[in-house]
Parts: sequence; C-alpha cells; structure tokens
Amino acid sequence: MVDNAITFSPAPVKTADHRGAVSVAKIEHVGSGFVAFAYQCRLEEDFDGAPRAYGFDNPQPVDPAANPDTRLQRGLRPLDRLGNATSPYKNFAAGSNDFCWAGVYAATQALATKNGFSIDRRPRLEARRKCPPDGPGRFPAIQPAGGPAPGYFVSTTAAVADKNLPAWDQRRYVNAAEIPYAALAYWWPKLKVHMGDFGLAMRLDTGSVSGFVFADAGTARVGEVSHKLLETLSPAESRGTRNEHPTLFLVFPGSGTSISERLKYRSNRALQRCVSFNLRRLNMLPEHPSILAFLASGPDLAIYQAFKSGRPPQGGFSTRYRTIERALVSMGFAPSKGLPTAA
Repeated sequence: MVDNAITFSPAPVKTADHRGAVSVAKIEHVGSGFVAFAYQCRLEEDFDGAPRAYGFDNPQPVDPAANPDTRLQRGLRPLDRLGNATSPYKNFAAGSNDFCWAGVYAATQALATKNGFSIDRRPRLEARRKCPPDGPGRFPAIQPAGGPAPGYFVSTTAAVADKNLPAWDQRRYVNAAEIPYAALAYWWPKLKVHMGDFGLAMRLDTGSVSGFVFADAGTARVGEVSHKLLETLSPAESRGTRNEHPTLFLVFPGSGTSISERLKYRSNRALQRCVSFNLRRLNMLPEHPSILAFLASGPDLAIYQAFKSGRPPQGGFSTRYRTIERALVSMGFAPSKGLPTAA
C-alpha cells in the first residue's frame, strides 16, 4: 500500500514474543532510501553484561590456592537466576551437567591459571556438553577484587563494549544495568539489521520512550531487552508485571554502521543521540505524520488501511496517536499539525 511515497508492508518473517505471535511491518520511502521496521510486543528482561547479573555464594571453595578469588563469593545478591545463563537451562535446573554456559564467561583451569584469573570449580557448575570453542569441562570465571562486582561471575553479551580487554574481564561487555539494549533475533540480518544497529522503544499507555542498541543475541523472539531499557520504560512497577505492557518498537537497519563501540555500547547519552539522529530522518519524508497513524494502528496494515479509507478505528486510536507523537517529538521528531483528515 502506498501513501504519499511512503509504503507499509509485511516484513517476510515469522516471530513471536513470550506471549504469542508478533507481526513485523516494513516502513519504506524508496526515493530517500529510508527503511524502518515496526512491531508491538511484550518484553522479557535480560541481565546479561551487568556486573551483578550472576553469582553463587561459595562457603567451601574448591582449590582456593589455584582460584583465590573464590574468597570473594560471599553475601552475593545476583540480579538473575544462574540457570538463565545456561543452555539448555532445563538441564541445569534438573541438576544435570549436560549444558553450556551461555551468559557467563567460562574456562578450563589451564586457561585460568595461564592468564591469572579464577574460576569456580564446584562440580555443580561444570559444563560437560561439548560447547564452542573448547568443548566440555569449563567453569564460570569470577570477577577479581578490582572488577566492577568482585565475586560475581563474568557476565557476557554478544556485542563487545571494549575489544581491547580480554574475554574474562567484565568491562569488555555491554552493561545491561546501564545501557538500553535489545537482543538480536537470528532472523534480523535477513532484513539487513545487525548487531550494533539502533531502534526506539515506547510504552503505548504512558509514552515512556528510549532509544536502544542491539547488543545481545541467542533468541528467535522479539521483546528481550536489557534491565536498563525495561527500567526506563517502567521505572516504578514491580518486576513481575512491568514487562507485560504493549510496547512499540521502531528498528533502523544499518544505523550502527561505522559507529564506534565507545559511543553505542558504553555511553547511554551517546546512544540516545544516535537514535535521535535516525529518527529525525523521518522529518524529511513527505507526509511523515502518516507514519504516526500507521503506528497508532497497531502497527496493523488492515486497521491502517481501514483508517485511510475513512473508517476511523475504535479503541483509543486518537489517544495512541497523540501519545506516540509526544514520545517521538521528545526524541527529535517534528510535530504534525494535526491528525490525518481520516481521523
């Protein structure tokens, strides 16, 4: 469907959030080369990369002489369950060692000794599944006294915040407690969306809004977001309910190209400027308020088409339109002069 050279069409993917199916739409203006993707979903909280994401009190350290930082594993209050850093997590939960470490950095004793860091060698934590790159027999690395959270395990992300630091240094990874990020589903690259690209997320009931960057992976679904992004969108709600609010996403393919790790993975302020830059590109498109109407419609192509045909949709369309408009304006979008005439 064409609307003043801006087209809205289904994206060629099938996906879901943790509640059910989710439709992804493509927004395109061929003349300028602008492309974005839009969808609405519920959220899942991701703590990976946060220094206090994972830990496990250790009253009786195994081999403390070889792994002296085990003495730091006292009084820990991790943000997430340790099983969420394993794959498959059901095996770990059942007490099996047939798993891989997927959310913490793990190593053999030989590697830890060679490079001067400690691992937790309790038998319960031994990953015996053949895991890349070095196979089974790997244990979680412990942050040292000089680390961001001494005694906690080194929590990893797919993206690297500082490639000059070794893999067992917590500061190498994107901090979920400070950086708003989303997990990149495996199918996004088919749509030319890659790790390090930017997007915008907003709650449809309150208008809370934040830019984000794709900085983690390992999922087929949408809606997996960092602790920081969820806290920004729902700052005053309990952990058990704040992820269930319908949240609108705009994704900008190719937007992270040539942007340094320092800007997009280590500074939230810089990240927000990058997102605002991409959002302001909408201001140059003809009749760009039609994008607001599309977003307020779900974004649902059938509802939007009915709206453009002169049948105003029910269910608070005008309220959603104004909420989305205010949120986007706060990020640099040029305000419209009013709802499209069909509303």
